[in-house]
Amino acid sequence: TFTAGLSLNRVKPSFSRIALADANTLTRNITQSDRHFVSVLSKIYARFDNVQAKYGASITGYFMEIVGNNNTISAPSGTFREDTQFTLRGYVEDSRGIRSDPYETTITVLNYFSPTLRFEVTRSGATNSTLTIKRFAKVAPLMVNGVQKNPMKLTFTTQR
Repeated sequence: TFTAGLSLNRVKPSFSRIALADANTLTRNITQSDRHFVSVLSKIYARFDNVQAKYGASITGYFMEIVGNNNTISAPSGTFREDTQFTLRGYVEDSRGIRSDPYETTITVLNYFSPTLRFEVTRSGATNSTLTIKRFAKVAPLMVNGVQKNPMKLTFTTQR
């Protein structure tokens, strides 16, 4: 009787990481991060790096998903569009049906909305000859590692 054993860990396909980038140049320049993206505007690009099959097998499947969300990628690269923080999980599968160990990473998608600006002007003073201007402005904060990436500057000039 001959008994042989094979460790599945030695024949599993592998990859080093899931590389992420923002395909939208404008938002990529704002966040300057591969883990922070801007909802509605970012185009999240995901890629499997250093994929390897072992012992003559070939990679036949790529799987990447937003955990708890039916938003998947089933090719060597693709894009996600999402508007919340989520965990990304991926694995590859070889021609023998053996899956790599899963890789997980968490990314943050920052809430974005268009800036709003509104003014109210009323006459005031004893003779109603003074104009009182109230301004209301709102901008999405886009905080990345404690730094405000979407500042708003409002400047007034007056003339007498």
